[in-house]
Amino acid sequence: AHLTLASPVAAWCLAVTLVRMDVWNDRPPLNACGMACLAFLSSNIDDDIARLALEGAESGTEQFRIVVNNRKLCVAIVGFDGAYIELLRILP
Repeated sequence: AHLTLASPVAAWCLAVTLVRMDVWNDRPPLNACGMACLAFLSSNIDDDIARLALEGAESGTEQFRIVVNNRKLCVAIVGFDGAYIELLRILP
């Protein structure tokens, strides 16, 4: 799966290619405990979820709020071809 993300700065863009592994390694891919995922800041989580769904993302969690280091965040997690994508919006 290939995602291309637009940027308000013309010189910047981001393209992410997710590649399914033929053989799964029993070790976690990251050194940290917990779920491995890609995380992106979002200015509109609903719109980003809709765009990801058009590219084949599976529905995930409802949006929920958390506080990390005294910052309020709105979070949603979707599945995309076996990977998880976390969308974060910083709340005022």
